[in-house]
Amino acid sequence: MMASPPAEDPDAAGSAKRSAEDEPGIAPPPPKVRTVTAAANALSRNETVQQGRVNIRDEQLAALGMAPAQRDFTKQDMKAWAKDERSMYSSQCQLHGPAHASAFMRRYFKENEGKPLPPAPPPRSAYAIFRAERFAEIGCNANGSKRVGGSKKNFSKQVGAEWKQLSEEQQQPYEDTWTAKAEEHGAATAAYEAALEAWAQQKERAAQ
Repeated sequence: MMASPPAEDPDAAGSAKRSAEDEPGIAPPPPKVRTVTAAANALSRNETVQQGRVNIRDEQLAALGMAPAQRDFTKQDMKAWAKDERSMYSSQCQLHGPAHASAFMRRYFKENEGKPLPPAPPPRSAYAIFRAERFAEIGCNANGSKRVGGSKKNFSKQVGAEWKQLSEEQQQPYEDTWTAKAEEHGAATAAYEAALEAWAQQKERAAQ
């Protein structure tokens, strides 16, 4: 039996949006724009010794009135980062090593503090929404793989066949969800572009 479409998430943003739509004359809240913030990366940028340990070199630097050497970023630090920021660090790490990559990211965070981040892309299709839902129900990863017994099994073909067996009426809720998400992404992109322009203008004024 096929699973029903995912229920609408009753979060605060969704509730505010529905309230605005129900009451004429009240505009829905603007899409939230993510930014590169000092708060999300304060620990990563400012912590110089891990778990309170200070080595001899740090003590020597402190005696000279210099700040201790900053440590490399860890996976725990990167949990607060955006996906693009994690990819940026990984690329630098592969090319030059973790020390250079960590220094590169510290410069990035300092130079881009408060910079708006682009919205996450919407699902590519109605089928992509259905597939993600079925993969979650089956318990496999995003590629459709799951360990069954002593070997891995891929459920991509099975889920693809299930989608083809659905009638147009059964597929329609997923089509509606995809259309709504695409419209939300369009609004979020417009908000991001406006926020990015405002950020660039503010940074330009600060540099004068």
